[in-house]
Amino acid sequence: MISALKLFTEPGLVAGLEKNIRLKQIKKDDLMIKPGDDILFIPIITKGSIRILRQDNEGKEVFLYHLYPGQTCAMSLTCCQSGKRA
Repeated sequence: MISALKLFTEPGLVAGLEKNIRLKQIKKDDLMIKPGDDILFIPIITKGSIRILRQDNEGKEVFLYHLYPGQTCAMSLTCCQSGKRA
């Protein structure tokens, strides 16, 4: 599954991902993670792109950056490892 995407080449990493990965398709304008959500997964982009946004103190969206195939969200990694919420 993940090996066919050729995003990762280290055999141990690929094997670990194959064992634990769940592929999910996200439609345009769908939210993957909302403010306050528990971060229980780390998105790895395989196709297309996503926008990373946050809310300011007034609740308005602030654009941070895009993610493209082969990339993941650094904030998701940090939150997932530390048990913090989005």
